Amino acid sequence: MIELKHSFNLLVSINAYLAKRREELGRSDTGTLKPRVLTQEKDGIVIYTWNDLVVSQSKPDSSNPVTHIGLYDPTSQQHKVVWTYDTKVKIVSCSINQNKTLLAFTTVTIQKTDDGKSGKDLFQAYLVELQASDSRVFSLNLEKSCFLKVQFLYPGHGEQMLLKEAFLLVFLHKESVALYSIQLSRFGDKGIYMRDQPKTEQIIQKFVWCQWDPQNQQLHYIYNCRHDNGTVYQKFSSIQFYQNAKNDSMMDLPLNFPFPHIRSKFKSRYADRPLCPGIPDVAVNATVLTQPNGTICICYKHHKSQSNPAEYRSDSQTHHDEESINYYICMVHHAKTIQGCVSGLSQSILGSRRLSFHWLGDYLMVLLPGFFVHLLNVSIEYEPCHHIMLHNENKPLKSKVTLSPAAQSCGPLPVSFTSDVEEKDHKPATVRFQESEEHTLCTSPQPVSIQEVTDEEIPVTSVISENARTIHTLSSCTGFCKDISSSSICLYDYHSGCVWRLSVSLDDLFQCFRTAYSSTRQALFHYLLLKSKDLFTLKKVFADICQDATNPEIPTALVEFLITTTYSSMKRQLGREVLRLLPFTSVDTFRGQFVKDSAGVLFARLSYTALGSINFSTKTARDRMSRKHEDIWDILRKHLRLKQIDAPKRFLQDKVKGTYTQHIRNEKRRLSWEYVSKEQSFLGHVTAGSCNRESTLTVADSFPGRQSRADTVLGAVPGFLKGGLGEDNTAFNILLSLTEQMLTGHLTHHLKKDSRVKAQNVAKEYVSCQVQQSRQLCHILWSVAGFTPEESMPDLSEPGSDEEYELFQLLERFYLTVTEKSFPLPSGFRTYFTALGFRCMQLNLFLQYVDHGVLELTGDFISQLLTDVPDDGDDGENVKLKYAIISRLPKTAAEECFKLWNHPLCLRYFAHHQVAEILLETTSTPAVKSSSKSDATWTVKDRANSEGRDNVSTASDSSVCAGVFQPLASLIDYLEKKTEDSHSRNVRPGTVPSMTSVDSVLLEQVGLYHTRQTDEYDMTTVNL
Repeated sequence: MIELKHSFNLLVSINAYLAKRREELGRSDTGTLKPRVLTQEKDGIVIYTWNDLVVSQSKPDSSNPVTHIGLYDPTSQQHKVVWTYDTKVKIVSCSINQNKTLLAFTTVTIQKTDDGKSGKDLFQAYLVELQASDSRVFSLNLEKSCFLKVQFLYPGHGEQMLLKEAFLLVFLHKESVALYSIQLSRFGDKGIYMRDQPKTEQIIQKFVWCQWDPQNQQLHYIYNCRHDNGTVYQKFSSIQFYQNAKNDSMMDLPLNFPFPHIRSKFKSRYADRPLCPGIPDVAVNATVLTQPNGTICICYKHHKSQSNPAEYRSDSQTHHDEESINYYICMVHHAKTIQGCVSGLSQSILGSRRLSFHWLGDYLMVLLPGFFVHLLNVSIEYEPCHHIMLHNENKPLKSKVTLSPAAQSCGPLPVSFTSDVEEKDHKPATVRFQESEEHTLCTSPQPVSIQEVTDEEIPVTSVISENARTIHTLSSCTGFCKDISSSSICLYDYHSGCVWRLSVSLDDLFQCFRTAYSSTRQALFHYLLLKSKDLFTLKKVFADICQDATNPEIPTALVEFLITTTYSSMKRQLGREVLRLLPFTSVDTFRGQFVKDSAGVLFARLSYTALGSINFSTKTARDRMSRKHEDIWDILRKHLRLKQIDAPKRFLQDKVKGTYTQHIRNEKRRLSWEYVSKEQSFLGHVTAGSCNRESTLTVADSFPGRQSRADTVLGAVPGFLKGGLGEDNTAFNILLSLTEQMLTGHLTHHLKKDSRVKAQNVAKEYVSCQVQQSRQLCHILWSVAGFTPEESMPDLSEPGSDEEYELFQLLERFYLTVTEKSFPLPSGFRTYFTALGFRCMQLNLFLQYVDHGVLELTGDFISQLLTDVPDDGDDGENVKLKYAIISRLPKTAAEECFKLWNHPLCLRYFAHHQVAEILLETTSTPAVKSSSKSDATWTVKDRANSEGRDNVSTASDSSVCAGVFQPLASLIDYLEKKTEDSHSRNVRPGTVPSMTSVDSVLLEQVGLYHTRQTDEYDMTTVNL
């Protein structure tokens, strides 16, 4: 999923510059140079140092080794030598101010004992004037055995550059951090000099760890504290620097993870680590990562042997050279700490590699190249969940692992690592300040340029591939890659000097999705929906999930798609205050997560613990007025205060279901008692062209070149999703209205400053996005099944194919998911879903689906059924099938369909119904009865006219017609007398009769037809 792309080699570029410089100076010696990268300033300038021979002016025949300090600008790709020391020294820390007038550096020397053995290290700090005519070097009078770090302050965003004053931070490990205020003046043509002795101010006292953030001008540090009972614990604190070196202590909090107790009297070991933002203490692997939106994470990799050596030895004996990596991510903005544990790694591997922490977009990346990478969703915008945990399950072999030829061309990368046996007694080579690895002088006459490296030439490797195991240590850097996206970062390899660009490969993401553990698959799917939004990869993921329609992941994926994509659509147009109230995922947050290998063995897990307290500095009203915009601390303070006082909760879509179900019941009960007009009738929703299976063309279809991105990837929208089918949208409108009302109330409750009108507008847009995403998901499933939008309605006279049955199973899960989460179904889906079920299922199973409400008998489906399925005889199977389906409709809707069908079976239904009403003296709504009688009479007259008969005359003078069937005539006379007697008893003056008049023509036709078709008795023997 995550790729390392070689972008630049800093050491190769430096060596090429030094070789060219030697040529310009007329130097012919070909000695090996060992440039060392020190640090990178806020403006991207990289400071490096190297030792080279310089011809002495007093002794032209001899040369002395001296130390040089150079700068490299990644933007202009230019090198520059800024200063040369007159002797050879070991520089371990260096910084230059923004105006390039002052240079501060720290040297280390190893003192010798009386017997000639190496003693303790001695650190000294110096200050150099760079733009003076006669450059002067000043000592800060600091000689310590602990590490000394120097760092100039830079102006923050929107602040003016300091011209006549410079500020220098001096870090003395385990003792203090001091601020030096340096006054500068220009003396004519002599340049810029220091005007007076620097003024010093102690910023913090004893500390055990620190980190300088050059981009945000923040100082983070950890110090020891004692409880009342004498036990030692650690606190984390941060200081923010502003213009003119003004600073505020922003917060402090007690750490809730096992940080080592570092004593001042114990000697620390320091690593020769380039681009280190703090004190390079070997015993501590900690990093603070921040983002402008208020996200602050304290990352720490725990050494088990530091806290409990006995446990470490016991664990090592049990697992035979296997060790677990434990790391902690303290999410200050969430007041939680994530503990991660990865087991089954060799001690020899961990001894030569360093776990690193970086940002990848708003995901926090925990990386051990070649072995595992964890992408933790820790942003302040979301509650932690869906962490991506990718591992290389292949154990490192005893033999050597060699890089590919493309990767070998990146520069002086080590091409193999030794076996476990060879590294058994291995110790880190950077325990003390010694000469680093020798880098062979590059013989290329020109320095490497960023533009010279094209995409085809960049070797690419996955961060968890075996090729990446040659990368032991990485550090974040800036400015080396152009046109870099927000989700890509640059990492610098300590040993090789390579600058790697870290990016997300969607092809690798899909491959990881296919082989990952279930929890990681869900996390990758969520990342694809919310961050990547690539429809092509999303279609491949759905195709993988939907290979088996019984896959239990399908409902989970469908729910996640609906909720996440709806949130993603709303994110484009809403602010942070409203987005924190909308759901972004379907899973529970702040829950642990684990990963098992292919054998089912648990080897990685994540868990949560809560922070005890977080102390923030108070902010006065004057400070608030002086700041035009909120900074990271303002956002964080406001966020934590809100969580403490009234923690806002996201809207739960599940709450809509219960209320919606009750509303539907009330609506059905209301419709059963009210009069249904012609416009509101069951068949009144059927469109004129709904019986035609040809998909109707829209405006977009008339211009093939104007296809949307979704249509390009998924194909044209199927006809039934284009709104060509008319359906009763009563339930649809009720659901949208109910969701809008409940969301409006939720937003109004939590957004007290905003008006209800704004909440209503947000709710309307939210339900609109729900409709769009439901339609999009249905389109994806249609496309995954491999169908083309040729027909909007299938032919109901033919059975369905195997492909259609698979599509029906997918759409069935889609229907159940959407209804379970109370999302709106796409317009036209119900008709198509019912038609597809009719083709793919047995009749009895189809009727069960209808009876349980899964399939809905819409007016379009009934119309299509009556058109496609022929009447094979008066009482054939198709007639029984139609009657069985229509009879499951409500009474009013069924009568409409019977009138449209106009089959003798329908006339029999109306006759039986009319006789039953008269005999049982059933009362009903007069308006409905009048409508039923007039429509039925019209149908009978229409049928009689086609046979050349006059219904009116037949009904009025039936007793005198030749060939009258006397039993039927006697029954009709009885019914008419029964009706007249009922009218005379029940009807009051001025009221409308409640009984239906006898339709003698209808009863005669139905009775004679039924006697002739179904009775085997010879009617010629009847005595009239």
